[in-house]
Amino acid sequence: AAILDTGTNVLLLPTDTLQAVQGPICTGSIADKCTELFDGKCMPLTDDEIQAFPALELSLDNNVTLHMSSYDYLLTGSPQAASQDDVCLGLRDGGSAGGSGFIIGDTTMRNYYLVFDLEEKKIGWGPVNRDVCGNI
Repeated sequence: AAILDTGTNVLLLPTDTLQAVQGPICTGSIADKCTELFDGKCMPLTDDEIQAFPALELSLDNNVTLHMSSYDYLLTGSPQAASQDDVCLGLRDGGSAGGSGFIIGDTTMRNYYLVFDLEEKKIGWGPVNRDVCGNI
């Protein structure tokens, strides 16, 4: 189970999941900088370096897959950064927060419309159409 939290600007993952994700992300020419980002450091990155990070997919129940580009999880303007231009990792260790350690924040939700069906206790996800709605 996951918590959806519009007040959280990062994606919190259970500890073991975050560790499993780090290996496939931190490969090739970005490995050293990627490891530093996972260690909590923020740093300047070029557009080419950001684009070298892979896209991520979150597979949820009922065949729902959420997509995140590297621009979604590599965040600029973070209060943790020493400079406004520094990039920080928007994936964090959720430990056991909320019971599961899995909290979906703005880094993921900003690309989707969410519909809450309280009667049926369901949540619907639909991708934002940037051609019609503009960029977020």
